[in-house]
Parts: sequence; C-alpha cells; structure tokens
Amino acid sequence: MTSVRVAFICLAALVVASPVAAQVPAAVNLPRKQATATRVATGAVRVDGLLDDDAWRQATPITEFLQKEPTEGAQPTDPMEVRFVYDDAALYVGARMVSREGGGIQAPLGRRDNVEQAEHLLIAFDTFLDRRTAVVFGVTAAGVRIDRFHSSDNEDSFDSGFDPVWDAQTSVTGEGWTAELWIPFAQLRFNPEKELIWGLNVQRFRPTLDEEDYWILIPRTERAWSSRFGDLRGISSVPPRRRVELLPYIAGASTLHAAADRVNPFNRGANLESRAGADLKVGLGPNLTLDAKRFSVNGSPRVM
Repeated sequence: MTSVRVAFICLAALVVASPVAAQVPAAVNLPRKQATATRVATGAVRVDGLLDDDAWRQATPITEFLQKEPTEGAQPTDPMEVRFVYDDAALYVGARMVSREGGGIQAPLGRRDNVEQAEHLLIAFDTFLDRRTAVVFGVTAAGVRIDRFHSSDNEDSFDSGFDPVWDAQTSVTGEGWTAELWIPFAQLRFNPEKELIWGLNVQRFRPTLDEEDYWILIPRTERAWSSRFGDLRGISSVPPRRRVELLPYIAGASTLHAAADRVNPFNRGANLESRAGADLKVGLGPNLTLDAKRFSVNGSPRVM
C-alpha cells in the first residue's frame, strides 16, 4: 500500500511539474523586440519638436509599452509612439506622448539632467551590443536635456557627467507632447560594421500619475539593464566618425581687500586673475579618447 502511494505521489508531481518545466525554455528563448531605423535624405528632418516632416511618415513606430510603476505589466494609461530615422551624419528620434488623463503635464524648467519631478522621455542605446553598457539620451516635456552613461548592467547606476553634443526640441499640445532628438554619430561610439545592431530601450516617466512605462520591461525584483534590451536595426553604411572636440574658454576672478597692504607686492587690493585656454578631446578609436587640457594663469601657460 505504501509503495502504491509513493508511486502515485511521484506521478502527480511529474504531471504538475511538466508544464512548468516546458515553459522555462520558452521564457528564456523569447526573441528580443525589434525596432527599425529608416534612412532619409540629409536635411529631411528639422529638429523643432513638431514631428511634421514627411521623413517621420516613412518610419515604423514602436508602440508596445508596459507599466513598471505603479502596476507592473499593465498597459500604459495613455499610448505613445517612437520612431527612428537617420542620415549620413546623425540619428533622429521622434516621439509622440499622449496625455489625456492624469491632470496635465508636469514639466518645470531646470538644469540639465535634473529631471526627477518632470515628465520626460529616455532613449537608451547599447551601441556596442555588449549587453552590459549603455548611453541614454532624453528630454523633458519642457525641453530640458538628459544624458547618461551606464558602465554596468544596472539601471540605477550611471554617470550623469556624460555630456555629448546633441540637441532636442519639444512641443506641448492639447493632446500631449512631442519630442525630436538629434544625435550625431560623431558623439556615439560603436564598432565599424556594414549593418549596425544596437540594443534599445525606451522609457516614459509621468510624475502626475507616478507612472513609468517601458518598451522593455525589467521586473522590479531583477537588477539588470542593457542585457534585457531589444534591438534597433536598419542603420547601415555609417562608419564611426573621428571625434574631435575643441572647447576654448576664458575666465576671470578677483579677490578684494578693503585695506590693502602697500608693502606686500602680492596684495594689490583687487588681485585680478585670469585664465584662458581650451579643452581638447580626440577620438583615437571606438574605445579610446585623448583628453588634453591647456590653460594659462596670470599670463603663465601651464599644461595639465
């Protein structure tokens, strides 16, 4: 009798476990989401935030987004669509965010990267497709730009000091808001390939609803980022550009003393100081950048 019971329990366990075991490979091997960038003629996009150029009608939008907050896996309160086009020099992102619910759009003006309480859009690229690093470009509904560099596969760990040269414009309407991003290829690092495949994720944050919507939803209980991205395809015949940046500057300072000591030759009352020079960055390849700084203090040049 005992052996019969044991056999029955084992058989029942196999029956219950077999569907679960069958689902695991399917979950692991799910294909990554795909987005496509469309080549357009140079000058076909005016970056004004209006999305009224014919070039945007040529691109297929991505529209399948899911909530991470407040209800993980639910449909977004309002829809959105994001398109990608490119020419010989830059990648363009066009996005339309509908806002029919939630008490309007909260987007105060602020400093670059300071967007905690502003509605914003973030576009993340894994340009090396290493499933570990990523760069992020974003903008608030008020036009404040956001850029970040993720050196590890962690959404919450990033360098906000990453400040490439790019542009973004937005427009707020009664239906919501639109955004256009211009990202020069010269500001991106990637391996030279005939056809480029980059990791991609898109996020929208709505502070009035405390809602976060993602193209690729990473569960709250998992610590990951670029390893879960979908793919952006369609970019081809775009070699990496040589990155040369020259930023000249001039600065002045003064330390005032009410009672200057005439005997002290180093205290002239106003104590004017000046600095002039330039910061130079030169890309030596997709993974190496030469960073040089030269400035002068009180007419005496010094190199760092």
